[in-house]
Amino acid sequence: VETAGECMDYNTSCTYAADPGSVTDPALTAQLALHTNPETRTSVDAHSKTIYKIPPKIFLPFTILTHLYLRHNKINEIYCDSFEGLTSLIYLELYDNKIDKFPNVSFMVNLQHLRLYQNKITHIPISDLNAMPSLTKLELYNNPLTCIDDQHIFDAFPVLEIFHVKDTDLS
Repeated sequence: VETAGECMDYNTSCTYAADPGSVTDPALTAQLALHTNPETRTSVDAHSKTIYKIPPKIFLPFTILTHLYLRHNKINEIYCDSFEGLTSLIYLELYDNKIDKFPNVSFMVNLQHLRLYQNKITHIPISDLNAMPSLTKLELYNNPLTCIDDQHIFDAFPVLEIFHVKDTDLS
């Protein structure tokens, strides 16, 4: 396990699409198209739909979404602004995918549960997560985590009750 200082050397920055309009995922687009009146939806369940990427700003029409289920897909590409506009979200499931970078969820000030287990995440950028004061449950087990700024983890999440990192490469 690397120390907090060594964690700083990791490139944790997310990426923006050069041409956001060109980034699509047919499976996710088709699933979201099933929801008429997205501005009134509080939940979207798109699990097990063979989704590979989360395009930029795809959830903008879902202004009051509180629960988003994207588990059991093949997601390996998430952009900085993929979840933009989801300020009401309280529950996000992204487990059992192929995610290798911690997604940008820092603007989700109401997020309480974040489930990211069974992915390929090696580093948790705690400095990017300070804007999540409501997070009570963070599940990261079964990821090849090797680096965590453990000196500041609980400062970043003042109400965190469950921090599950079992079966990782942390010691």
